[in-house]
Amino acid sequence: MKLGSLINPFLLFPFAFLFLIGMYSLGWSDLFPRLEFNTYFFIFLTSIVFFVIGFFIKKTSVIRYADLPQNLIEKHNPLIVILFMIILFVADVLYSGTIPFLAGNIEDYENFGMPMVDPIILSMIVFYSIYWFHTYLTTKEKKYLVFIFFNILMCVLMARRSVLVYVFISFLLIYVQKQDRIKKRSILLILLVVCSFSWLFGYLGNMKTGLDSDHTTTHMGATQNFYNSGVSNEHYITYLYVCSPIANFQLTINKKDYNHSLGALVLGQFTPDFVANKINSLFGFDFQVGEMQLVMSVLNVGTFFAGTYIAFGWLGIILGVIYMILFAFCIYLIYPKKSPYQVTINAFLCSIFLTALFSNTFRLGPVWFVFFTPLVLNFIHRIRIS
Repeated sequence: MKLGSLINPFLLFPFAFLFLIGMYSLGWSDLFPRLEFNTYFFIFLTSIVFFVIGFFIKKTSVIRYADLPQNLIEKHNPLIVILFMIILFVADVLYSGTIPFLAGNIEDYENFGMPMVDPIILSMIVFYSIYWFHTYLTTKEKKYLVFIFFNILMCVLMARRSVLVYVFISFLLIYVQKQDRIKKRSILLILLVVCSFSWLFGYLGNMKTGLDSDHTTTHMGATQNFYNSGVSNEHYITYLYVCSPIANFQLTINKKDYNHSLGALVLGQFTPDFVANKINSLFGFDFQVGEMQLVMSVLNVGTFFAGTYIAFGWLGIILGVIYMILFAFCIYLIYPKKSPYQVTINAFLCSIFLTALFSNTFRLGPVWFVFFTPLVLNFIHRIRIS
């Protein structure tokens, strides 16, 4: 079976949701609450809806893999792009007076960078990393791996783990999408990459908490089930980050007493943050809703749906599901299967859906900038031709 049509957000999202429930059931942490029936029912029903839409997309071939056309590859000069990103990065460093990773202060990454410059450089890192990986698969020219390494290095220096997550998920999806069939060698390679990334993610998590791996398991509720598993302590941090959104979502639902607000749902959950902040500033809006319940302060994400529940209860969650569906359909209208950018954009869209299981990725400014980057590039190219 060809895999290209299976790499779509409406199939990956429910698979990942159910996988998280399976991971959660391992019981490796005593920090996590028991999942209630309404949570299981919501996950089950949402998964069915997404599976139905996903198989419809597969049957109608809305998504397909295609190598990049040579004329498009020639349009993009990687050296100019890298030079531009270096200029933006230097501007960020001069503005902030530090480099988070080198300073050993990766927890303070949100204060790094200029307000207008930082989202641009992050969106460029994401888009061009994915696009250059697609270019490498098309041309087999190893220079594109060097360009990708440069982007990843810059991302590490900025201590943006979430950006690395988007990029590596997209790499994996494009690689799988290109394969006609899954080979044993490919499966082993994918498992190696996933395990390595899990270890690296846990290692960076230890840096963020300021604890070594042994102290982390001791202070963060590792159960005997975890110790008996033989899994390394770095992977436990990854387990906490992967499963804590479900735990926080359940705790948030358990609280129940929120002041629900449609304005908070629309502006706070569905609108890009830079647009919502501007609207709030211009019109003086100040939507106050309750805070998400957390198992630990450092584990502060609770899926996209936790925010929608806080804003508007279970109706907010239902509207959140509808929003996700419409969001994806709009992207596929802008980038149909004939678009040479669809592979890049589809991989990123899938990564956004998958990371929505952890937090509200739909309202992040850099995310929206990535989706509009190809449109801007086409506009610039037409101006140059004129």
